[in-house]
Amino acid sequence: MAEGEVQDNIRKALFRSPAVDQAQSSGIILKMTDHQYILVSIIRMFLYDVTDTLMSKLQIEQDVETSVRILHKEQHEQTLKQLRQKLKDLTKDDWRYQPVNQLIGLE
Repeated sequence: MAEGEVQDNIRKALFRSPAVDQAQSSGIILKMTDHQYILVSIIRMFLYDVTDTLMSKLQIEQDVETSVRILHKEQHEQTLKQLRQKLKDLTKDDWRYQPVNQLIGLE
């Protein structure tokens, strides 16, 4: 083998993915030019970026939904706590006032 052929083979191997090597060895892909290898690599990188972006977006949406659900639960618990405290305060002061039924004449 000449030195130029060795460099060409190294360069081809550099731009080739294991999937392409596997497909070539099984006879699925017969021959690809260097430009086709580069094009396939660019397409794979683009698809990886698209899927990575989509996965990131979905993860963010899920995190936001979880945070909102937790926030609503905490707000609900806080509201219940405040209502319980108001009920305690009202029962402490209840003896001071006449019942509403007496005031409107139902009793």
